[in-house]
Amino acid sequence: GIRHENRPHLINSFKKLVYSDSIEELELQWAAWKCDEVVKSYPNIVNHVSQLWHRRRECAYAIRRDLPLCGTNTTAIMEAGFRITKDIIFMWSR
Repeated sequence: GIRHENRPHLINSFKKLVYSDSIEELELQWAAWKCDEVVKSYPNIVNHVSQLWHRRRECAYAIRRDLPLCGTNTTAIMEAGFRITKDIIFMWSR
């Protein structure tokens, strides 16, 4: 499993990807995320987020920010992604 002290770092680095303000920042965060030593020590996280990266157009705020979203910047896909990340990968229980 994931060490307790690494959980906040991993979830915050994932949030930086999702909530980047521009496509340039998103690409920079992605490059930084892939080089992060804590992230690289968890191959399951790397595989999971790499699979999500191919779907970034559906959940990255930088890409979706110009869409008419009625004041919200989350979707069911984003919420499900966070729930999966927290519940399955981090092995948190409700």
